[in-house]
Amino acid sequence: MFYLSTHFANMKYIFYFIIVLACAQHCNAQLQGLARVDSLVKELPKANEDTNKVILLNAISTAYNNTNPKLGIMYGNKALELADQLAWKKGQGLADIAIGFNYKFIAEHKTALQYMYKALNIFEELKNLDGQYDCLKNLGIIYENQSAFDKALEYYQRSLVIVMKINDTLKLAKSLGNIGNLYETIHNYPKALEYSRKALQLTEQLKDINGRATCLGNIGVVYADMKEYDSALSYYNQALKLFEDIADNAGIAINLGNIGDIYYSSAKDAEEDTGRKSKSNASQTANLQLAIEYFNKSIAISKSIAQNETTMSFMESLSDAYRLGKNYPAAYETYKQYATLKDSVSSRENRAQLATIEKERELELKDHQLKIDQLRKQYIVGLFVIILLVVMGIVVNKFIKQKRSNKILAEEKRRT
Repeated sequence: MFYLSTHFANMKYIFYFIIVLACAQHCNAQLQGLARVDSLVKELPKANEDTNKVILLNAISTAYNNTNPKLGIMYGNKALELADQLAWKKGQGLADIAIGFNYKFIAEHKTALQYMYKALNIFEELKNLDGQYDCLKNLGIIYENQSAFDKALEYYQRSLVIVMKINDTLKLAKSLGNIGNLYETIHNYPKALEYSRKALQLTEQLKDINGRATCLGNIGVVYADMKEYDSALSYYNQALKLFEDIADNAGIAINLGNIGDIYYSSAKDAEEDTGRKSKSNASQTANLQLAIEYFNKSIAISKSIAQNETTMSFMESLSDAYRLGKNYPAAYETYKQYATLKDSVSSRENRAQLATIEKERELELKDHQLKIDQLRKQYIVGLFVIILLVVMGIVVNKFIKQKRSNKILAEEKRRT
């Protein structure tokens, strides 16, 4: 799966590679994910208290991590509790990963790290390389989110050593992509290009179109950072073509916006340094018009799939482009739309938090009700067994008495 990380400082998007059960993280994928969560939750009442239920609870926990992490934590704890009862070490490690990654999504990084280290210890004890890989890769992601780049790189490199041992090409491509993205973040562009190109080669071997498009876009970001705009445009356009081929609207919207950002940057640089020359910089006015055109295309698509983060990012960029072109009314109007959407998203997030609390309470009550129903069933069965035993006792006692009575009568008949 592929995780989208936003660089709002320069308004470019870069794709991060991570392995999570669910999740990459386009809005339409989120909707599918929610449907999947609902279907998984419906399976819970049918599940026995065994390792399969631990797996089911972990799947629910992980599926919630980018839509409702607090619920994800709750289900992860249920999985961990059952795994403890079953003394199933692998299940405990998987639950720790699920819980830890949910804590990462609510930015409680210290707690997330505690769970990941706990899981890592378990999988090292079990000599489970797949589990070790997931823990090391997740530790790298958490440290990178905290801007602890040296630690992040250490864990990414350790995960790379593990993935080479298990000979998994897809995981190797994702690991190389993560390292390349980290180097881009810390502005080590030669290393960023080296690792991103290695990841690209592997996605080509795998015939993974989405992964290939992602790598091309990431390489474009590096060239954009280096202000090599022609190269950046070339890679963005290649990525755009592949995303169009697979009808990935989220990828299309992001790359359209990134292309717009190149034209905007070219126009801005031309204003600051009229001596700068670039094949893509025919004139400041032309580049500015192209930037506005691409930003509008990106916004239209991201709106159509309710990709609010992308919409907000490139709305702000569009406002900057209008301002650079001295179209102040359009700049102000676009910024107002951006601010309104931002407030709306914040309000929606607050409502989502309230909904989470209500959902947690509902699930807690359902859980209690299930336990009460189970106890009631056990009571009814127990009562039935007791009544059956009593009836059987009465019947047996009556049979014994009748037998004795018959014996006495038989003896009296013999005497007479």
